[in-house]
Amino acid sequence: MADAPETRVSDAEREAAADRLRTAGGEGRLTLEELGDRLGRAYGATTAGELEPLAADLPARPAPTSTSARRRSRTMTRS
Repeated sequence: MADAPETRVSDAEREAAADRLRTAGGEGRLTLEELGDRLGRAYGATTAGELEPLAADLPARPAPTSTSARRRSRTMTRS
């Protein structure tokens, strides 16, 4: 997030952060406990400074292998 740490965040920004965390959880990057904790903090965040650290240790983009695996799975079931 490029905003100053004291900048108030919107509902859309909180939801985007939560989506990113859920994606990371689905990729196995967060345990269920970590995901629950971070989601609670994301929805409770009022400033960019509270929201930013929640995904600071996660890659900026989801793992590309998950899409490749889905394609392989669809290809295999069509045969």
